[in-house]
Amino acid sequence: STTVPGDMCWQLPFNDTIANGSILVTNTADHPYHDLDFDVAYGTAIYCTAPATVTQVGYEKTMGNYVIVQYDRKYTNSSGSEKTLTSRYLHMKEYPAVKLGQYVTHFTLMGYVGNTGSVIPQPSSNNPTAGTHLHLDVNTEGKTAGSQMNTTNTIQPELFFPNANFVWY
Repeated sequence: STTVPGDMCWQLPFNDTIANGSILVTNTADHPYHDLDFDVAYGTAIYCTAPATVTQVGYEKTMGNYVIVQYDRKYTNSSGSEKTLTSRYLHMKEYPAVKLGQYVTHFTLMGYVGNTGSVIPQPSSNNPTAGTHLHLDVNTEGKTAGSQMNTTNTIQPELFFPNANFVWY
């Protein structure tokens, strides 16, 4: 358990070549919840950020192909309550590479960056890779799908990656 998310020293969800470069992240007024939208190439391999168990895997119309994990580590909030941490990895290119109940680490391939589900802009026949990105959020209340996820139960995930060079756009 920790009260400082950065102390967790999570791995970025990509290989070292990408992780050592600048990572473009969405930060706009119409994007009010805490998450990271990694602007990386279509088909880039995605790895888990910290040891966890896969609690959901599948396809949903807004999330696209997705994986949800529950981390081994807990988070103690400002009022002293210990919270379970979960993350959603959304918009994968194809059905995820992991199975329900599987134990994963930062060496485990989760899937590949894609543009399934609700992405902007939507892919088209003229631009089949439009909207490509990995959405990653860190949640403390176990609320995991669609409108259930909001700012009251998310933690700014960039706090978990203190050594990353994020570029906000």
